[in-house]
Amino acid sequence: MVDIKRTTTKHLLSDYWTYLGEMFGEVQSSEQATVAAAGEKIANSIVAGHALWCFGCTHSALLVGETVYRAGGLVLANPIFAPGLWPGERPVTRTSRLEKLPGYAQVLLADTKIAAGDVVVVISTSGWNAMPVEFAKLAKAERGAYIIAITSSAYLALGAGKEGPHLTDIADLVIDNHVPIGDVSVELEGGSDLQMGPVSTFVGVALVNGVMMAAAAALAEQGVEPPTFSSGNVPGGMERNLRLLDRYKDRIHYM
Repeated sequence: MVDIKRTTTKHLLSDYWTYLGEMFGEVQSSEQATVAAAGEKIANSIVAGHALWCFGCTHSALLVGETVYRAGGLVLANPIFAPGLWPGERPVTRTSRLEKLPGYAQVLLADTKIAAGDVVVVISTSGWNAMPVEFAKLAKAERGAYIIAITSSAYLALGAGKEGPHLTDIADLVIDNHVPIGDVSVELEGGSDLQMGPVSTFVGVALVNGVMMAAAAALAEQGVEPPTFSSGNVPGGMERNLRLLDRYKDRIHYM
């Protein structure tokens, strides 16, 4: 885990960017094999006729949004967006209460078509909030889904003050995003309380896209054309996208 950088106002931005580079280098060296394994599992599930789902709350929901209807992304990535758990919620403070609300996951799961053999990617940096933990647990126990977690192992250190399992206790495969507790990377010297430089979205986008790319690569290795979106702004892109959407319409649940 890269240590938080103590810095000055002059170097605040440059030290933040330096931290991002160091952090990503750490993630790349330690998680590449796990991301490849996640992609292979997803590819095998797709070949077997199953569906792919992605779920996260609040800022983790931004990463879910990155997977859906995305140029260069997988056509089969089905997003699960929970009402009230998006940064656009008003008041936005409600999201903090809802993601800790026991029982909400059961309500959300009831309205999805997750089935045995499907893969569900659950994103939660802390891995402790009730909503993502319960959703992963229920999707696995009640629907027979395979759970891939993207979370931070650093937050396991907070276990003494928590009730119930951590997301890593439930997931079948865990990708560590290496985000430090508090999701900050720099702090000002001289006794200031300023701590800034969030990193979870930066590394999360790289990881979630990496998982989708690893799945596409694994499909290609099996002789299956990876169903990936083209940009609608390139010649023939939209036509290709519509053909793929029609081909896989039985496993696309976001239309």
